[in-house]
Amino acid sequence: MRRRLPAMALVTLLATACSNTATIHRNRGPAYEAKITRSEPGALYVLGDDGREYRVPADEVRDIDHPGNVLAVLGGVSLGFAGLALALPSRDENRFEDGAGGNARATVAFTYAALGLGLLVPGLAIWLRSRGAAANLQPATGDLPPDAWPAAARPLAR
Repeated sequence: MRRRLPAMALVTLLATACSNTATIHRNRGPAYEAKITRSEPGALYVLGDDGREYRVPADEVRDIDHPGNVLAVLGGVSLGFAGLALALPSRDENRFEDGAGGNARATVAFTYAALGLGLLVPGLAIWLRSRGAAANLQPATGDLPPDAWPAAARPLAR
């Protein structure tokens, strides 16, 4: 168990290092990495690096990859491991006893559950905030003709 804690701490550190900016794929030009502040039917408003709010017209927005989904998935997987640690039968219950008389299986399950909740809750909060800020955006109908696409910006496969 003591050998697993550094690995779990490293996974937690790497997972929480994810950004809270959305990737806004555009019809023309490269994608934006920015925090979505609000939206209206015809535009999306993002926070720039300089702290100012910028307007992105709805006809430029092709797709939005909201932040937080990776954290939520990692948290769910960790909660699944916690459930497995408790649910899987063992052939020898004595091998799960540590030297202090405690149950090592419960310690592993508790650790994975704490890690899972620590990732799932913030991940969902970040994802829901971003989705809520972009909820009013109504994407433009129809696709651009192929000759309108610049060479550097190709449409995503649907």
